[in-house]
Amino acid sequence: MMAAPPRDEISASVVGSRDFVGERLRLDLIAAQQRLSSVEAAAGTAQRRVEVGTASRVALLEGQAELSRAKSVAASASALDLRKEVISRSIPPADAERRLQRLELMSEADVARTLHQLAEERVANLRRLHEIGRADQLELKRAEVEVLERRAEMEAIARRLQLLDR
Repeated sequence: MMAAPPRDEISASVVGSRDFVGERLRLDLIAAQQRLSSVEAAAGTAQRRVEVGTASRVALLEGQAELSRAKSVAASASALDLRKEVISRSIPPADAERRLQRLELMSEADVARTLHQLAEERVANLRRLHEIGRADQLELKRAEVEVLERRAEMEAIARRLQLLDR
């Protein structure tokens, strides 16, 4: 007889007296908090470098994009709160799954917006460089395509959110 694979859904049952999903969420939260601390330090360094003129604004935006990714801490904390509600039977499992998907999509949307802003800043920077002959047309076009890709990504996330809210 083979054992069933572990359930990893937000609505999974407690096994005996152990909440394996809650434990995993707590570990994810700790890891995300540690990552956030290191990324915040790096973003602060990037900010100081931009202020003294040793780095471009693009470097600052890249740090902010990384910070946006690391802020999934909020989503991890919210998922843990959601898990507590499921265990206390405050909300039905189906609602919990939908709310978790919404939290994840909102986090993805924040990252996508930051990455789009970064891509737009790169295009502006490359246009300035292209005007003075320091960047070629191909590099500029690639950056413009990235802006379009990021915009499409934001629109796809918005559509998924609309479908989820129906």
